Parts: sequence; C-alpha cells; structure tokens
Amino acid sequence: MEGRDLPMTALVQELAAEAAGIGSFDWDLASGRLVWDDRLVEMFGYERGSFGESLADFNARLHPDDVPRVADALQQTIDTVGVLDVEYRVQLPDGRTRWVVGRGRAVADETGRTARVLGVAYDTTRERDAEARVSRVLESMSAAFFSLDADWRFSYVNAEAERGLGRGRDEMLGGVVWELFPLAVGSDFELHYRRAAETGQPGGFDAYYPPPLDAWVEGRAWPGPDGLSGYFLDVTERRRAQDQVVRSAARLAMIAEVTSGFGAMLAGDLTPALALDQLARAVVPVLGDSATCTTGEVPADAVSGVTFPLVARGRSVGALSVHRGADRPPMDDEDLAAGREVADRAALALDSVRLYEQQRRIAEELQLSLLTAPPATPGARIAVRYLPAAEAAQVGGDWYDAFRQPDGGTMVVIGDVVGHDTEAAAAMGQLRGLLRGIAHRSGWGPAAVLADLDRAITGLQVDTMGTAAIARLEPAGEAGGTRVRWSNAGHPPIMVLRPDGTVQELATARADLMLGVDDRAPRTEHELVVQPGATVLLYTDGLVESRQMPLDDGLPRLTGLLAELGPVGPGREALEAFCDAVVARLRPEDSEDDVALVALRLD
Repeated sequence: MEGRDLPMTALVQELAAEAAGIGSFDWDLASGRLVWDDRLVEMFGYERGSFGESLADFNARLHPDDVPRVADALQQTIDTVGVLDVEYRVQLPDGRTRWVVGRGRAVADETGRTARVLGVAYDTTRERDAEARVSRVLESMSAAFFSLDADWRFSYVNAEAERGLGRGRDEMLGGVVWELFPLAVGSDFELHYRRAAETGQPGGFDAYYPPPLDAWVEGRAWPGPDGLSGYFLDVTERRRAQDQVVRSAARLAMIAEVTSGFGAMLAGDLTPALALDQLARAVVPVLGDSATCTTGEVPADAVSGVTFPLVARGRSVGALSVHRGADRPPMDDEDLAAGREVADRAALALDSVRLYEQQRRIAEELQLSLLTAPPATPGARIAVRYLPAAEAAQVGGDWYDAFRQPDGGTMVVIGDVVGHDTEAAAAMGQLRGLLRGIAHRSGWGPAAVLADLDRAITGLQVDTMGTAAIARLEPAGEAGGTRVRWSNAGHPPIMVLRPDGTVQELATARADLMLGVDDRAPRTEHELVVQPGATVLLYTDGLVESRQMPLDDGLPRLTGLLAELGPVGPGREALEAFCDAVVARLRPEDSEDDVALVALRLD
C-alpha cells in the first residue's frame, strides 16, 4: 500500500481520506505545477500517465458552463490569500457528468502574496442525484412546498406553491418573502416562521391570508442550517365546513341554554326585567353582536335588526331584537330558525314566570298562615327560623309549632313531611292541625301525642308520611330547673346546650318509626332536667344533611358548632343571633331542602 513508511498520524489521515473518497491537490503558482493524488486523478477520469499536472488539464475536464465561475473562485482565493469553496461539474471521457466540491486555502510566501493553493475535492454526484429525486417528489406533491434561506429569500418553490401563492417561480426565487407578501408581516405566518427559526423547533399552525389569496391554510415550518422550509395546504373549504358545524353546535347550545337553563338563570330574582336581560345575553354572539328585549306588545315600527316576537299561550309578552355589525353577513335560514325557536321557548318561560308569580303569592299566604309566631312562654325565650330550599319552592314539608297546654306546660314541635310542593304543604297543615288538637289536653306528654297522631293519620286516611320530634317543658318541682319530656318519630335528635357549654344529644339506641308507617308501633318517651341558661334546639334535616354531606357527618358538625358558640346569653337578641349563626355556618351550600328550627333559652 502506498504511504507504508509514513508516520502513524499521516497514515491514519490517509486512510480516512481514502475511505471518504477525498482527493487532494497542491497547486504551485510559481511553476504552474498542479499535483493531484491518485484519487483525484481517477475522479477526473484521467490515467496517471495522461494527466499533465497543469491547470489546463483541470479546465479540460470542467463543464464549459462552469469554467468562468471556477476561474473567478480560484482568482479570488489567490488575490485575497483566502479560502476556496466551489462546486462544479466534471465531464468524463465516457460522457457521464460528475459533481465535485473543491475546498482549499491559499498559502502565502514571505512577501505575503499567494504562492500555493492546497486543498481537497470530493464527489457529490450521489447527493446531487438524491436532491434531484427529492425535487421530483416535491414537484409531484399536492401540497405547496418552499424553502427560504437565512435572509428570508425564496430558494426553492414547487409547482403547487406557485399555484397556491399566485406567483411564478421566476418571480419568487431570490425574493424576500416579506416583500413579496407584505400582508404576511405581523400575521400568524410571520409569528410561526420566526418562532421556528429562533427556537430551532418545527411547528404547525392554521392561518388566514386575506385577498387576493383569501384562503385558510394549514402550514408547517421546519428550521434548518441554511434557513427554513415549509409547506401548506389550502383548507378553506374544510374550514368553512368546520365553521358551519361550530355555528350549528353553538345554535343548539344556545337553544339548550334557554330551554334548560332559563329557570336556573332566574333563580335569584324572578322578574321579567332579569329574564329579558338573560335572554339577550344568551343570543350574543351566536345570532348577533348585540340584542335588546322589550316587554308588552310588539310595536309596529319595531327596533332595527331582526325582531322575533315573544308570544306564548296566545299572548304577546315582548320582543327580541338581534343586531349584527357590518362585518358579519346577514342571518341565514338556520340562524332565523334558531332565533324563532329561542323566542318561542323564552316566551313560554317568561309567561310561566307570570303564572308563577300568581302561584307564589298564594303560596306565601299559605306559608304565613301555617307557620305562626311562637307564643310568649314564662321562664323561656323562643326563636324560630324557616328557610325555603329555593325561591321556586317557598312552601315545603318542614314545619314547627310551639304552644301552651291548659296545665301550663309548653309543647314544642318540629316536623318534616315527605315532599316539597303545595301537596306537601297541605299535608303539613293537616298534621299540624291534628297535632294541635290532640296535644291541647292537660298533662298529655310527647309519646301519647305522637301515638294518637299516628292513629289519626290512619283513621282519617291522610295519605302522607313524615318525621317529628316533640318536647314538653314543665317546672321540675323542688329539684329546680326545667323538666324536658321528649319523644322522637324518626327525626334528627334534639340538642341541648347546657349552661357550662357542653352539648347533649337526645337520642336513643333504637329510633322510633316515622309517622304514617305503622299506627301500632310503640312510642317511647324520655325526660331530663336542665338548669336555667340551657338552650334546647329542634331542627329539620335540611340543616345537617345534603347530597354532599350525609347525616352522620352533619350531626357531629352541629354538636361542634354548638360547643363553639357556647351558652346563649339572656335576652331575645342573644337568642336571635344564636339562630342566625347556626343557620349561616351550618346549612350546606348545596342544600336542596328547606330548613326549620326552634330554639328555647331557659331562664
């Protein structure tokens, strides 16, 4: 092998050059001798004996079109004592063409002028063929493809890019993208292209280019060492179809909101003004940029825009007018149909508000008649609270009562009838009336009252079930304090807050049945004596139970809160504040039940 006696480092370098197919040259300018190694001689299609070691032999193999350009590159290297980097074509004797890259460096003499040019050359034909194949693939693509150099100038544009961009290849190649397409400046196109170039990370995006292109495109950008490449597909039709789907979905969602959510929107204030305001909000921006609502008959000269009458049950309740800006097209048939649907459903809801107001006033009067104020009671202060589940409920099944028996004892009752409607309220009124009549007897205790009430429910065919807790307060005699006799029919336990701040839950190991289940079930009665300053609390399950808080968690919370609040001071104001604190701090936020409570502070 040639170079067998070379030092090891030089030998390794020669082996590497041979493996890479790199040939070397040494051009002495003073003698004009051009020395090539064997690989370079072979690369140019010479035999060692036929190569004359002159620049003329080099030029003889160059493609005629490349001779001037290569000569200029060599002269520039010589004049500047610089670097040579040039690619050219070699025409071989058999007619084939080979692409070669030559790279070298000028070496100066003691005067600083170039004396020699040393360098290497290697065959790039395969790479050129690969590029040609890639170019053929790119030209056959259905997507527009282009390349930009580091100065944002077009270096390649395929045929589809010519069509999509509306410009010829000759016009674009070498041109700066921002100058050829000024509307791209400041747009999503510039944002994503510059971001890819700065971060070195590829990215995809959808963007709209205004007229004359007037198109939505799906684009992608790949940064590279020489600039940026990208492709885009015209997705205008797909985008329009997607927009239509989105608009249809928005219209359906708007109709669903007015249909199913109208009651929720009005839960806080059932006034026509609020209802109309919520309706106007619901149709923007789906049907228009703004909307106004009016009540009463639709005027002949209705406000500008598209007006939809609000008519329900044969009467006009108002009008919905929707306005669009100049940048939006007129409503199409689907928009108009959706507007009419919304108007019809909203009108029905608004008219229902009117009917509800009538029903609510009746319900409020019924409620006030059933839930009377507690009587003045010697030796005790009594405070009550009733909170409906929601504005729409007003009257539910929760109730309370407090009254004096003929012998001077005070009877306090808390109850809950199954259901939350006017039927439940009517059943509650029946039970309350029956219990009052049964209990208004001297000496009758809580257990006897509940047992008699259960029998009355069966005998009078009162079709209802419910829970109740009763406490009778009477003097404890010589022992002092107040005797509390109590019975419970499936109701949450009565709580006693003692003067020392401890809390006692009045409960038994096995609870009695609720009312209306079995009139033969035994009723048990219990008693305890409490000292002055104690507070007795009766309440319904809405205070301590909800879908998110089971009763087993709510009762310990109530016990803890009572212990935290501590003994209630004398005077009505202290007892009223105590009731407010219990409701505000304990009632579950998600409660769908009404709440009633009775608190007695013993003097």
